[in-house]
Amino acid sequence: MNVLIDAIAARAGLQRLERMAGVRRGLNSAAEYLQAQITKPPPRRTWRAVFTSDRQRRGFFARLHRGSIHVPYVRTGGGWQIEPSSPSEGRGVSVTLGTSKPGARYVWGAQQTAFHRATGWRTAEQITHEEGAYAAHLVAEALSDESR
Repeated sequence: MNVLIDAIAARAGLQRLERMAGVRRGLNSAAEYLQAQITKPPPRRTWRAVFTSDRQRRGFFARLHRGSIHVPYVRTGGGWQIEPSSPSEGRGVSVTLGTSKPGARYVWGAQQTAFHRATGWRTAEQITHEEGAYAAHLVAEALSDESR
């Protein structure tokens, strides 16, 4: 019985895995998927504006009258960026998904306002919890493709 091992192909496969190209591709796919989930607005609902105070209501209508706000609000996007890290010894690679928009913490962050919660916006933590399994699947799929 003879066993032939193609060491060249095995070495090339190990070198591909060492570069972590599949992991990077998978992490980018997962980050793009999560980014799409985060920036997707909740379904439109017919709801009446609810103000938490008379001062808030007066401020809203004053700004509306001045023209500094418009109804309906035109979404400008969340300004989310995906930043891959460089592999470091023993740490592997990672991808950071973030935004520099100062108001993002009130829509997607831990300081989410009651208005955004009531109108169906999910926090980034909720989205990661709910969609994390699929994001991990994207990474595993890319790694599986890389190892073939």
